[in-house]
Parts: sequence; structure tokens; C-alpha cells
Amino acid sequence: MRSSTFLRRRRVLLALVAILTIYLFIKYLPTDVPSVGRRIDSRTGRSQGQPSFLGSTLDTTSQGEVLAQGQLYDGLVKYYHIARTLRPHQLGKHNGKENVIFLLHDLRTAASLVGCACDVALYNRTNVHLALLPLNDDAVEQIMDVSGISQRDCPIFVHDARPDYNLRSSRRRRIVAIQSAINHLHSVLKPAAFLVDQQQIDHELFGLTIKEKVASIWTPLITVPNHAPPSTSWLSSLDGTGLSLLNNLEINIIITPFRNSAGSLIRLLNSLQSADYAGLSLPRITVEIPQNVDTFALHYLENFRWPNHQGENKLILRRQINPAKSDPASASIHTTESFYPPSTPMSHVLVLSPDVEPSPNYLHYLTYLTLQYKYSRHEQDIPPLLMGISLDLPHTSLNGKDPFIHHAESPPESIFLSQSPSATAVLYFGDKWIELQNYLSLRLKHDPSLSKTVHDSAHVSDAHPAFLRPVSELMQAQNYFMLYPGFATSPDTQLVAVHTEMHQTPEEYYTQLDNKEPHNDEEGIITIPTLSENTILTEAQDDELPTSPTPGNKRAYLDHEQSTGSTIPITSLLGLKDHELLPPHADLPIFTIQGRRTELVEAGKVSNAFVDRVSLELSGCKTLEERDPSKLGTVEYFFCY
Repeated sequence: MRSSTFLRRRRVLLALVAILTIYLFIKYLPTDVPSVGRRIDSRTGRSQGQPSFLGSTLDTTSQGEVLAQGQLYDGLVKYYHIARTLRPHQLGKHNGKENVIFLLHDLRTAASLVGCACDVALYNRTNVHLALLPLNDDAVEQIMDVSGISQRDCPIFVHDARPDYNLRSSRRRRIVAIQSAINHLHSVLKPAAFLVDQQQIDHELFGLTIKEKVASIWTPLITVPNHAPPSTSWLSSLDGTGLSLLNNLEINIIITPFRNSAGSLIRLLNSLQSADYAGLSLPRITVEIPQNVDTFALHYLENFRWPNHQGENKLILRRQINPAKSDPASASIHTTESFYPPSTPMSHVLVLSPDVEPSPNYLHYLTYLTLQYKYSRHEQDIPPLLMGISLDLPHTSLNGKDPFIHHAESPPESIFLSQSPSATAVLYFGDKWIELQNYLSLRLKHDPSLSKTVHDSAHVSDAHPAFLRPVSELMQAQNYFMLYPGFATSPDTQLVAVHTEMHQTPEEYYTQLDNKEPHNDEEGIITIPTLSENTILTEAQDDELPTSPTPGNKRAYLDHEQSTGSTIPITSLLGLKDHELLPPHADLPIFTIQGRRTELVEAGKVSNAFVDRVSLELSGCKTLEERDPSKLGTVEYFFCY
């Protein structure tokens, strides 16, 4: 009986608790909750009932109004479109070609960036992708329409990498959305490079986020100039490897001015400063000042800033302090020691004579040919044989008498290979420059004065710098070649203008018996009037007044034959039609150091014979058997110890 009483009491207690719970629920039930269809699903970040494929297109509230009302969403980022377009590319490369991704977030830059992407795609060397990132809520079709390009005529893959609540996201969520989108693109496509235009990089949120994220995944980020000028048209023709290495390419310029001739140096520096560097990394400039330097040159260098008068000055000045007369051996050592590549695979040196005046597009030409013929994965045979690239097309051979291309041969109209070096304006590849240093070091051990010559080797005129002799020997022995611009036959097509009116014989060829100062023609000498207390000055034209060699007053030190050089786009200079590629190395004409046409195999046989003569005549080998077979292919193989 007690148990039944206990059960009745418990039932009553439970009933009272249930009644109290129902009462409290009804009393505090909220009355301002939106309808079921408008409630936010915290799992997806979307309104319940809203189709996921619509993304944020149902959000008609402007960004400014949303910010004012404080209704920014900071929940989990979801992408409802990108997986569908990425899925076919899960294997990374498609058809053996590398992927490159153009990033777009602003409709205002769509026309320029999409146009560039289509141009790259039409060269058919890479798979081109266009990714629409957060901060943009325009439809894909609208973006393509604004660009004025039909998707049928533009073979690119478009990926919508925008999250839900694109324009209603908080700042933190937008940053996360951009970073995550790049992660998804990178993990599936494994791109060789990301590309974005300058205007988007300058965007405070987008630019900084993109740069930090792309750097963290060790992928190159290439900035395409706004409304890319014609000079950069060659960028579109690069393959994935070339694009990925564009930002890593380092070019260093070495200049050794003549004594008592400020005019040529100032003219050269002015032309470098006014050149076109759109989309490229600026080169570092080193000026090797001779001991007896022109006072006006020093004054000018004190005021000269590179690249401009704002920011850090990247001009490097080095002055010789050895009072002894220079000779061919010491001059060769000084030149080759003036540079060592900090990054051997990507650092190169451009040796410029003070006689030259580069055209505005000189660096575009060097960059294009370097990326194409040295680094392209499609050119794997000839790169080891390339010594460098010449900007000048010489008229005469190294001896200063014979024609550069033999009379019996037809001059090439485009780029070609020659085993003859040039002394005016040559880009030496970093690995070959190191090899030149090694060769010169070993050669000086057996011939400290560089007085010995190899039988049948090319005679190098004293008009050229002394270091050109070991360069010539190395190229003949290793079967190396220079790329020359066969098209540079007129002022309109020249990559450098060569001025000879102020040329001086290299100082290393002035003997102590001569005891002469370097000579230059009267018309090239800068003269400043000598004034005394009794000098009477008359009215003079501006051109007759003495001037100071400052950056703001250049004309008194510019040569009267100043030439701006070619401003024609590189692709036009090379004779390339729309979306036409450079010829493969196998199709390039090859010329010997004597200027005669040859083939690569035949040149290799001549090179092997030259190596034997170097070993017997220069390196102290009594017999060829004394050489170390394990060193075959290196300069150490030439020498006996």
C-alpha cells in the first residue's frame, strides 16, 4: 500500500513540473522571429530554403547599406560553384601543358586582364584559367561581355571562386575567403604562376592578401601592367616555365667608362634611365670607375640616382686604386671579378661598352630570349651551349677587318647563333660567367701575362677589351654560341646605337713606352671656356653657354648623334605574326667564328680539335693522355697539373 501511495505522489509531481514548463515556454515565446524561410542555417551560412547554386545573387542590398546596418556575416565560408569547374582538372596538367591562373575581383579591370588571358590562351602553350575571387558579385556572363570577348573565341577555363554572402561578409571573412579560394585553386591545378593586374595589386585588401597567400605556397605572382603596352606583348607567348621564372630573373649591368670622357657615360646612363621596364624587374647597375676618372663624370654620378630620385639608390660605384699601368692580364681579371652571380641559375650580367646607347626596349628583348631559349622546357638541347645574348650586330669580326658574316654567306634576317663574341653590349649567362672565371684562373697559372695564343685561334683586335680573348677561347673550346639580332640592320631596328666618335683604345693596350693618354676625337671632347678677370662675355645662345653635368641639365653632355633606338615591339622586330612563336633552336642558323655557315655537329668536331690545341699549347700538357678523363666537359679537362 505504501508503494502505491508513493507512485501516485510521483505522478502528481511530474504533472505539476510539465504544467510549469509549458507555462514558462508560452510566456517567454519570442514574437519577432522571422519566418522559417528567412532563418539563417548556421551550417551553410545561407537562408533556409535558398538554393545554394544562387550564391549571393539574391542579396540585393548594397555593400554600403549593409555596413551601415551592421549586418555583416562572419560565419563559415562556403563555395558552391568552384568544385564543379575544378573537377575536370584534378590531374593537374592537361594535355601535357602547365596551368596558369589569372585572378580577378574587380569588373573595372576585367577588359584588360581577360584580354591578356585570352591572348595567352591563343598561343596554346599553357592551360589558362580565370578565377573570380571575392569582392565581386557580377555574373560570369557579364564579366565576359564587359571584356568584349566571346567564350567561344577565348579558350580559357572560368572558375567562380566566390563564397556565399560575398558582399555581406566581414573583413575577416573576406580575407579568409580569398585565401581559401587560392588554396583550392592551387591544390587542384598546381599552377606554374598566378597573374593579376597592377590595379588589383594596389587594392588595399585584395592586393595584400593575394601577395601574402601566394608567397606562402611558393608560387610566382606575376603583375600584368595596366592596359599592357605593346612592348609587353611577348609575355603572352611564354610557356608555364617561362612565366614562373619571370620574377626570378636577375640582370646586372656592368659599365667601365673611358677616362676623360664624361659624355659617353652620361649618354649611356640617360638611355638606361629612360628605357621601358614595364612588367620587369629593374637591373642593378655597377659603374667601374677608372683611377683617373673625368671630373665631370664624378660630378654627374654624385647626382645620378637609379632608378629615379625617389627611394633607394641602386647604383653601385667602384673605383680602381691600383696606380700601376693596366695590362691585358690584370684588365681581364678586373672585368671578370666585377661580378659573381648571387643566384647562379637566374643571375646574369650585361656588359655594356660606354660607346653604346640601348634602345628603350632592350631589357624586354633580353628577358624574352632568355626565358625562351635558356629556360623553356621546349628548348632542352641548345641552352647548355648558349654563352649569352648580344644586343648588337657587329659589322666586322674580332680582328676588326673581316666582315662578321662572310661575303659568301647570306646574312640572316632574324636571330642566329655565332661562335664569335661581341664587345659592345652582351648579356652573359651567370653559369657561363663562372665558367669564364674558372678558365681564366687556370689559364693565368700557365700564362700569367696572357701572351700565348692558340694556333688557328681568332685574332682579337686591340680595339676590344682584353677579356674578350679568353671569352673567345672558351667559346671555341666548349662549342658555345651567342644569339645575335640579324634584323638589326637599320637605326629603326637596332637594339643599341653604337657611337664611335668618342671611342678609346682600352687602357690595357697603352704601353709604358707610349705613355699616352687615351685619345678621342675633337668633336667628342667636352670643352668648358676658361674665364679670367678681363674676359668680356657677350650675349650667347643657350647652346653656347657652359653648363654643369647634373641630371637636370643633360644636353651639354649628350652626343650630337644621339639616337633613341628602336621603339618597335619585340615581336615585330623578330618578324613574328599574331600568336606566332620564336623558331626552335634547331631552326636557327649557326655561324663559325670566321663568319661561315655551319651545323652543330660539325661545329662540335672543330671544337674538340681546338680543345686539344689548348691543352698542348697553353696548359702545360706534353701529351693529351695526361688530361683527367673525369673532368671531361669542364674547363679543368683542358689543363694538366
